[in-house]
Amino acid sequence: MMNVPQRCLQCFFFKGQHIHEKCTVCRELDFSEIHLCDLNRKGRDPDHFRCHMFRPDLRLVGAKSLSVHPALSVIRDRKEYFREVLKLLKGSGQCGRKSCVACQNDGGISSQLNKKFHVVWLTTDRKPVFLQSSSYIRFFHDALLTCGALINGKVVLIWLASDHLHLYLELSEDDFVMDVVEDIQLLVQDALIVEFDQLQSVETGPSLFNKEFFIETID
Repeated sequence: MMNVPQRCLQCFFFKGQHIHEKCTVCRELDFSEIHLCDLNRKGRDPDHFRCHMFRPDLRLVGAKSLSVHPALSVIRDRKEYFREVLKLLKGSGQCGRKSCVACQNDGGISSQLNKKFHVVWLTTDRKPVFLQSSSYIRFFHDALLTCGALINGKVVLIWLASDHLHLYLELSEDDFVMDVVEDIQLLVQDALIVEFDQLQSVETGPSLFNKEFFIETID
């Protein structure tokens, strides 16, 4: 039987397939928040477990509980979804700078790559590190595309929520996705701490990001 922290047993996340309310990608892909909860619990000591997104299920006595999330317009074809998102990002000039070296070096890479992934990173303890997400968007855009160039692949930020982010990743057949994602996460984390002084004082322990991450193949 799964050893679940007492805190999770009191939280409505554990009782149903709820969707992160403030994450567009989670809503459009029907990406249940339970995935984020599982990542946060994995490999953790239940007696010393922390979660900044803890929300107990408070109800009026005798009131009917909400058992399902409101109806959503769900896109289940991942390949089509990410193709459309990338087209929109490219068409909108995501970073807004013609001088962006990362964008200029991005052209023509995809034709050489044949493995595609949807990756989700979680902040440590689900702390809302990126609550002011607009302050970090440009940095993530440049840093991730630069990482893609370094690994002869492609990495694109799709969405930045306060406690997690969605990435699109393309790799060659010879690359092992787990190793690549770990390397990128370390590079981005180190660069973030250097670039943003406020992150040096964030109480997340030794890492901004949870070492466990979600990966799914886009067929």
